[in-house]
Amino acid sequence: MRLRIQRQIRKALRIFGIRGLEPLALPALVRDRSADSRLRVLAARLLSFDKRQRDPLGPLYAQLLDCDGNAALDLSNALHLDTCERPRAEVNAFATILRTSSDEILRIAVVQVLGTLRGRASRGLMIETMEREGETLQVRSKAADTLSCQRSRRETVESYLRCLLHPDPGVCFWAVFGLGCSTYGYPSYHEEVTGALRPLTGDANEEPGYWSAGDEARAMLAYRDPGMNEEVRREGAAIVPAPDANPIKRRWAENYHWHPGAAIRCPGT
Repeated sequence: MRLRIQRQIRKALRIFGIRGLEPLALPALVRDRSADSRLRVLAARLLSFDKRQRDPLGPLYAQLLDCDGNAALDLSNALHLDTCERPRAEVNAFATILRTSSDEILRIAVVQVLGTLRGRASRGLMIETMEREGETLQVRSKAADTLSCQRSRRETVESYLRCLLHPDPGVCFWAVFGLGCSTYGYPSYHEEVTGALRPLTGDANEEPGYWSAGDEARAMLAYRDPGMNEEVRREGAAIVPAPDANPIKRRWAENYHWHPGAAIRCPGT
């Protein structure tokens, strides 16, 4: 798989007229701000496969970030950055971008990269971004989504609980999702999470492209409460086959597999 990907990248580099590129030349190409941003992304992807270059990959990536938000987003999707040792200084560099950059795509890319890291510094920065007033919903929702994939910590749970009370329906929706996913499989949080989610089951505010915060809360509760699980399964069994069903309700039911014959699906999968 790795060799095939490398061959694909080298083939793409040939489109730019670059052949036989030596690994030692890759860092200079990534740093070259006059080069096409797509070319820099390809060079950085190829660089990620070279074990000798993994340590400086983080700083190189940080330099690429300030050139083009779309390229940064492509790169964050492509690189396996969890193989790199990333000191706190690099997280601080990402913090500067998140706090000062006006490029929303760039900030989303940085949050996505932070999600591949482990440690209090990166986790704290994602929590800060999720709770930052004035930040766009797109960036805050990406922070909530990304943070939910990490191992649950007390500070993460407390942040989600605070965001449940936010007046913006979008922030509340993603806090419900994040709280439910991040604590799934952690019995110590059961009572606290169910107690926080139950009052939200009637929230009719809808997140565009998804469904209501109330239905999201019910879905998260269904993985913890057999009674709620039975309730949403009955509802889903009626919604999915109905030709005149509410399309938003249908999207919710199909996403969480609340229909006959479906296996219970863990949140976030």
